[in-house]
Amino acid sequence: MTIQTGRYASSGHMTPRDVIDHLLVVEALTPYVRGESQTQPEPPAELSEAMKGKYTEWLAMAQIVRNGTVPAGLANDPALLIMLSELLFAKGDLKGLAAFVDAAPAGEASVFTATDFAARIDRHCASYLSHPAEAVLLVSLRCGPPCGDLPRL
Repeated sequence: MTIQTGRYASSGHMTPRDVIDHLLVVEALTPYVRGESQTQPEPPAELSEAMKGKYTEWLAMAQIVRNGTVPAGLANDPALLIMLSELLFAKGDLKGLAAFVDAAPAGEASVFTATDFAARIDRHCASYLSHPAEAVLLVSLRCGPPCGDLPRL
């Protein structure tokens, strides 16, 4: 099974396990990029073997974000665009996030990334980009019988 979420649309199709791995890595690295922890965290035990192999790259990007020196040229790589954007958002560096995403070349990856983070930032404010019961409507539009008794629109 593969899914394409708004959050990771710029990286192509990801499995649910890939999404979980990203969430686990960002959660583990958040105290480090914020400066709340002085040591780089060990990879979470729950990570898949594939993500454990990529964890050193995540650590290297976390070090860059922690130091506040994110080179704009890294936005040219869609995988690094996602990785660094996640870490900048986790750090709470919204100005840095905006500048980094703005430095990305025009294209699908930058549009999806900008849209995703605009929606996430908006959800912390007035939620102008979403509406009440949005999640229920999205599930009912996309799901068939395995979703239970949710009405289809």
